[in-house]
Amino acid sequence: MRFGVLPQVSSGFASYALLRFEINVRGAGVMGFVGAGGIGQEFLIAIRNFYYTDVSAILLMIIVTVILIDLGTEQVRHRLIGMERMR
Repeated sequence: MRFGVLPQVSSGFASYALLRFEINVRGAGVMGFVGAGGIGQEFLIAIRNFYYTDVSAILLMIIVTVILIDLGTEQVRHRLIGMERMR
């Protein structure tokens, strides 16, 4: 199991776990618009008060965070796939 199955599924598990984290970051931004709090609530307050510098900063941070998570997912998957090929 350890040497046969785990190397084959480890990249998929890591990819799925990081994908769920990325979805949760995006969801935190959206849920704040309906009153759940978090990043989205701060974003909505900045929009309502016409603080456009804050709006752009929050939006940029959300986009950069999602991009970094996506790049991290790619690196983890490639490393796990590379480890799989070495065996």
